[in-house]
This record gives sequence, structure tokens and C-alpha cells, in this order.
Amino acid sequence: MKYTAVAVCLSALLIVSSASAQAPLGAPPPASSRPPTIDWRSDVIAAVGVGQPPSNPVNVAQARALAIRSALVDAERNLASLAYGLAVHAEATVESLVTSNDAIRARVEGVLKGARHVGQPNYLPDGSVELTIVVKRSDLANAVLPDAGFASAMPPPVPGAYTGLIVDARGLNLTPALAPKVLDDRGQEVYGPSFVTRDSAARSGVAGYARDLGGARGDERAGSNPLLLKGVGAAGTNRTDVVLSAEDAGKARGAGPGVLNQGKVIFVID
Repeated sequence: MKYTAVAVCLSALLIVSSASAQAPLGAPPPASSRPPTIDWRSDVIAAVGVGQPPSNPVNVAQARALAIRSALVDAERNLASLAYGLAVHAEATVESLVTSNDAIRARVEGVLKGARHVGQPNYLPDGSVELTIVVKRSDLANAVLPDAGFASAMPPPVPGAYTGLIVDARGLNLTPALAPKVLDDRGQEVYGPSFVTRDSAARSGVAGYARDLGGARGDERAGSNPLLLKGVGAAGTNRTDVVLSAEDAGKARGAGPGVLNQGKVIFVID
């Protein structure tokens, strides 16, 4: 992803403010074989960085220390790239909001600066080091979601025929987002941020995501008897909103009060 000036400034800020500010000698870090990821179910955004040791280290300890610092810089850069590219809703990404709003920019910078290292460094055979840093998806969501457009409260769950809604959106090139919608064939909202509170949207997401039907059915969000529907299209500039046929939109709306207004919606994506 091509950084804007803001993203470049953020990367520089991260580098200067961390212990990794002492740039190691030697070649630039190789690209990690593991791209940054968002685990929508466990609330984790993770990025891996790889660092090379200097070409002429004083000793093994120095080589490893400088490789770790280089890996941290690489991981911070990869994390920023993923975070800035994340879709917030159909017409905005984190990057577009940060570019236009100084308050959001400050909050996002704070989230990324708070990234923590998890696990142990992985020392590779060529002398390079691989490490992982993480932030919470919910923290990033809380930094960028608007204050308006959400339900003021969510009613107590009411038992019904269905316990959740799974929308199979495979083959639609759907983009995961923090605040997606479900639309009918006329573009009218069937489900979206207005059905849940802002706190719930930030904490759990407006919708969940799974890579297959088994994963969706196994998610506690779906419950024991979810309604399964097939999406027919993806809408919005960022292709974040799922379109249902008129018939299926009616089924979704009639799924019962314990489904949509409890945020029990999962999209199955490629």
C-alpha cells in the first residue's frame, strides 16, 4: 500500500520513539513470509517483522540485538500498513479518516505506538530474526468509529427461532470492515451499525467474519441455530456491504429480535 504523508510520518514517529531507533548496520530486513493479519474472532491485529544482523558484528549478542531492533522497525511498519488500509465502512478507510481528522490521527497513532511484542524472537538459519507485535482490533475501532449512527442501547435478548445470521459472501470479493452493512436489492439497510451500540461495535465488531461455513457455525456469535443466507453482491466504494436478494432480505428482517439487534451477524468471505 502506498503511504500518504501521514502514514510516513507515523512510521518515523514509531521508529524514533522505540528502542529500535538505533538502526542496525547491514542489509535491509527481508520481507516476512507471514503478512500482517486481523483475527476478527480473537480481537487481534498482528504483524511480523524480520531483521538482518549487521554485516560485521562485534559478537553474536550484538548481532542478535541489532537484528531484533531491525525486526521491530519492520513489524511496526507492517502493522501501520495494515491498520491504515483497514476499511472502516463502505466509503472510508482508517487512512482516509486519519488524513482528514487530526483527532482521529492522534488516537490511531496512540494505538499503534502501544503495540506489544508477543512470543519469543524466532532466530532464522541465515542469522535474521523474526518477531510479532500485536494491537487490539477493538482499540483501533474505538479510535476511528464515529460517535453517531449507532443504537443508544441494545434491548435484552429475546429467544426466537434463529440464534444468529450467517451470510455467505464468498465469491463477492467482499472487504472486511469495522462497520459493514447488509443491504437489500434496492440498497435499503437490512442490518448495520444502527442496530448496535458504539461500544458493542468497537468491542465485538458490527459483524464477525469467517473463512468457511464451519468456522461461522462454530462461532458463538451464530448460536446453535443460525439462519444461513447467500449474498448476491458487494456494495460501496470499498465493497464492504453485502447485498441480499429481496426474498433473503425479508428473511433476514424476520429472523427475530434476538438476532439483528444483538449484532449476531457473521459474513463468510474468501
